[in-house]
Amino acid sequence: MRARGVRDRADVWWLSNEYELGDFGMGGMHLKMGGYITPGKIFTESLFAERGIRWIKRAHVRKVEEGKAHFETLEGEVGEIRLRLRHAAARPSPAWG
Repeated sequence: MRARGVRDRADVWWLSNEYELGDFGMGGMHLKMGGYITPGKIFTESLFAERGIRWIKRAHVRKVEEGKAHFETLEGEVGEIRLRLRHAAARPSPAWG
């Protein structure tokens, strides 16, 4: 999107069943850079915030319709994300094959 100059016109969402961002299904991670150790949660939240990526954690997609995606959190709350563009991509967890 950035190469074609349209990144600023796209809403990018990360919806995951992870308990926290940066968990990546393995209980988290720590990054060592420049003598500092940073938890994956802090690193991932900062990276997403810098790039304008919004996130919903502890949730899964229930249904996708034209113009919106419906989700449900692990606590049973439901919601939807409005899709502004004609195209959307969803990728299942690698564990789903």
